[in-house]
Parts: sequence; C-alpha cells; structure tokens
Amino acid sequence: MAPAPVMAPPPGYTGGYGGYADNRSSGVESPEHGQHKAPKKPDSLLTAEMVSRSMAEGFHGEMKAMFKQMKREAKQALKDAGTLDSEDSDLIDSEDEEFWQVDEEAKKKKRKDKDKRKHGKPKSRDHGSRHGSRHDEERHDADTAHPEPQRQPQQDNRQEAHPEPQRQKQDSEELAQLRLAKEVQIKEEMKKVFIQEMLRRQLRSGTFELTEGTVRPKEQGWSAEEDCKLLREHMKGLGTNEAGIIDMVATRSNAQRQALAKMFKTMYGEDLLDWFGGDLSGKLEQTVMALFREPAYLDAYCIAEAIYGAGTDEQELLEILLTRTNAQIEAIKQAYTDLLPSKRKDVYRSKNLKLEQDVIDDTSGHFKRLLVAACQANRAEASREQLEQAVEEMEVNGVKTGMFHVNQARLVDTAMAKREAEALYKAGEKRWGTDESEFNRVLSTKSFYDLRAIFDEYVKVSQRDILSTLDRELSGDVRDAMKAIVTCARYRPMFFAERLHKAIKGLGTDNRTLIRIIVSRAEIDLKQIKACYVQRFQGETLWLAIENDCSGDFKRILQAIVGRD
Repeated sequence: MAPAPVMAPPPGYTGGYGGYADNRSSGVESPEHGQHKAPKKPDSLLTAEMVSRSMAEGFHGEMKAMFKQMKREAKQALKDAGTLDSEDSDLIDSEDEEFWQVDEEAKKKKRKDKDKRKHGKPKSRDHGSRHGSRHDEERHDADTAHPEPQRQPQQDNRQEAHPEPQRQKQDSEELAQLRLAKEVQIKEEMKKVFIQEMLRRQLRSGTFELTEGTVRPKEQGWSAEEDCKLLREHMKGLGTNEAGIIDMVATRSNAQRQALAKMFKTMYGEDLLDWFGGDLSGKLEQTVMALFREPAYLDAYCIAEAIYGAGTDEQELLEILLTRTNAQIEAIKQAYTDLLPSKRKDVYRSKNLKLEQDVIDDTSGHFKRLLVAACQANRAEASREQLEQAVEEMEVNGVKTGMFHVNQARLVDTAMAKREAEALYKAGEKRWGTDESEFNRVLSTKSFYDLRAIFDEYVKVSQRDILSTLDRELSGDVRDAMKAIVTCARYRPMFFAERLHKAIKGLGTDNRTLIRIIVSRAEIDLKQIKACYVQRFQGETLWLAIENDCSGDFKRILQAIVGRD
C-alpha cells in the first residue's frame, strides 16, 4: 500500500512518515493463526489516514481564520467610510464561539465508529480458523443489528451549534455590500487624483497629453551645500573645470539650481552667477546663465532682448507668447515688470500693461493684435467641472478596469465647432480677400481641444486643411503666428521640433533659439520634442543634429541636457 500523495504538510504534521502531533493510530484486526491482534501499523500505512484526518481539522481552522479576516476588513471599511459606530463595532467584534466549537467527544466517537465499521469484518480468511471467522461474523451481525444510538443526537447537537443559514447569508450579503461601497469610494478617490493630474498638465503644457522633460531633480543623496563646494573647486584657482560645471548644472532641476545659487551666497557671501561670468565665456556662459534663471524670468528676459535688441525679433516673440499657457503668461508679465529699468516704471498706467505696451510699440498690424490678444492670458481652458463630466472609467471587454481617461468629445461642443468652421471658411476661402480679424478671434479665444474640432470640421466644409488655407490667404509674420497656434493646438512638441530644425539647418546656426528652446522645455516636454524631431526629419536625432552642427563646450552642454535617444 503506497502512501497518499501530499502537496504540503497538513496541520499537526511534525515531520517524517506518520509524524503528527497527536500521534494517534487505530488498530487493525488481522486474523493470523486464529488470533486477533492489533499490531501498530507501519508508518508508511498511516500516512493516507492521518493526512485526511488532519486536513479536515486544518480546513476547519482555515475557515475560522478566513471568517475573522472578513470581519476585520468589514470593520476597516466602515471605519474608513466614517460610518463605524460603537454598535456596529460590537456587532462585528462579536463572534459566535459555538459556531467554531469542536465537540471532541463527538469526533472521537465518530472516529471510533468509523474504525469499527472498517475493521469489524476480517479483510481476509486465508489465515484464520473456522471458529475465528464465525466469531467475526457474529460480532459483525451484532453491530449491524444494534445501530449506534448516539449518531442522531450528535447530528442534532451539531445543528444547534451552527448559526442559522439565514444569518450566514445575511452576514455574507452585508460584507459584500461593504466591499462594494469601499470599492466605489476608492474609485472616486482615484478619479479625483486623475482630475488633479489633468489640471496640472493643462497648467504646464495646455493639454492633457502626457509630456516629460529630459532633466529631472536629483533626489537621492542630493545636497546643495556639497554641490556648492564642488562648483567652487571647479572655478577657483588657475583654470576652470568646464566639464565638471556642465555635468552638474545640466543634471539638476531649475528649483535645485535656485537652491544652489542661494546656498552659494550663504556659504561664501558671493553671487554664483558672478563667478560664472568671470570663469565662463561665449555660448557656454549664455547657456549656463539661462539654466540658472527661473522659467518665467527666462521668457521675460528673452522677450526684452527681442524687443530692445537690434531690431525686433518677431519670431522669438511669437514663439514665446503664442505657445505658453495662461498661467505661464501671467507669470511672464510679472517677471517682465521686475526686469524693466526703474526709470521706465512711471511711463505706464499699470504694471501689468508693461509687456503689452512694449508689444504694441514694437509691432504692427494683425500680428500686433494677435500678440496683444495672447498677452491677456485669457484663452479658454477646461474647468474642473468640465473634466469631471469628461473623465470616464476605462473598460476592457465590458469589464471596468479602475483606470480613467478623458473623453475629449465631451469637452467639445460639436455644433459650435461647425459654426466656427463655417465662419473661417467665409472669412477666407469663400470670399475675395481675407478677414484676418475673424481668424484672430477664433484662434485666440478657443481652447486647444475646441480648435482641434474646428479644424476637423473646416476640412469637411472647405476640403482644405487649415494650414493650407493660411498659406493661401496670409503672408509674413501674421501667417507664421497663426500657423504656430494651429501647430501648437494639434501637438505642441512638433512646433518646437520644427523650430529647432530651422535653427540648426538654416543659414548658419541660430544659437539663441537653440539655447532658449532646449533650456525652457528641458523639464516640460523635451522628450516628446526629440521624438517629433526624429519622426519629422528623416530619422536624425536631435542629439546627432547638435553633434554635427555645434562644437566645444557649447555642444557638450546642449547634448547633456538633451540626452541620447
């Protein structure tokens, strides 16, 4: 007789064959030479019987533990929901011990009766005498003639010890309802977190698409004090360790660089930017200085350079003012006010009009009107209420996943999109001449999601893409400005990828544009810009384009920020 296969030791098993804690065994009546002995079974013959008995007892314990765990989970769910009172707590904590009470006497009696029925009749007559066999038959007949009188009361006792099935069903339904309520609560919290993340993305990039920069904060073991010591070592004495400076400033976030500048002045009483100005030069110095400016101040500084420099750089103005979000433009306006010389502050009626007034003074025509409209920082954006209506739980094969997405169709009024598409068609393709003001109105006020729907409807109305119409109807800076809005509304990283390609591959290298875009987008969407660059320009990466067009420390710091693909 082979032992029964056992996948895992049952409760009470202490090792070896038949090694159980209770060490119980039942005798076997094997008539041998006319005698009925009860020799101890070999260990190998005890395994199947003992395993089955111990597994039954183990299952009883597992059910009890599982029931307790269900009660704990139910109590925690009520507590988290804020609806747990003392009565509910007592009800959950209470436990019917009779439900789990084990009648040891009944178990022993049942085991004894089982052994008696199993071994009462000899298994074999080959080795027994005639008298011995007749004796076994008489005893078997006596056992069958007098059934066990305690079996029925035992079953009745067990029935009384267990709670009613209705109570068990009710408890199970209550626990299921508590779990369902907890699941709904968790999903609501996840939806709130998702909406908050969408609003953060909108403030950062104007849309809900996931974007990512190439520069991340150095977190593990970072110390502003230690960085300041290293920077001073790189710059003091004869010569400057440009490689060490590049490696440090290109791998710290803007917030960490601001902390570095403050800590450096705290430790040594000197301005870190003055040290950079004395030890660095040329395009490397310009890039490092740009890295240490806060984003809004960098944009404001670039706008001031575009306006007050030698001539007006319209492309730089449209690149900044037409691609920033409302919140970013408000920050730029405040930073621009701080940067202006104090002698000019009394010229304007309001501080917030400084940027707008300089744009008016330095530009003209419909291009000026488009930039002034952008200075208002009043483009339509999705509100929290709109997002709550548009966010939906994702489903796979009809099963909800607990993950969420934005149903963009709910953010857009389709009827409005058709009306505005008709208005653009009538202002351009359908008439002699062009009504630039109508294009200005639509492109300056609608959200990027509204503009996407309008552009789709425009193709149906005019059988032309909106960019084709702008090329046919407009020219000069106003055409470039409106095309910039269209490209950004569709996918902002593509606009910057095209600007970078023009700066690198044009007649000479536009170093100012390279520095401005790479530094300003390093922590926002530079990864997506790199992907667009590869897709748009014959598989050449931005890193390789910089490698082929730039040189020296300027090339190394740009490549350190951009990173290899």
